[in-house]
Amino acid sequence: MYDKTGLGGTNAQGQRIAVNDLALVRINEQSWVVAACAKNIVGEKEQTIAASNEVLQQVVATVFTELLAEQELKL
Repeated sequence: MYDKTGLGGTNAQGQRIAVNDLALVRINEQSWVVAACAKNIVGEKEQTIAASNEVLQQVVATVFTELLAEQELKL
């Protein structure tokens, strides 16, 4: 599994314009790309970034878990 996160800047309202997470998952010679993006996030910078990253990581982890379960059923 490969993972890459990224942050956008802030807009005039002080909102973080984007927090992104991208993962490449390979299971049994099959590949999936999972991408998640949160935008216009309000809050303290460090807390907002940490909370957004946590949510996006949970989304990617859930998709990965479901893909793994699906592949195990096929074996």
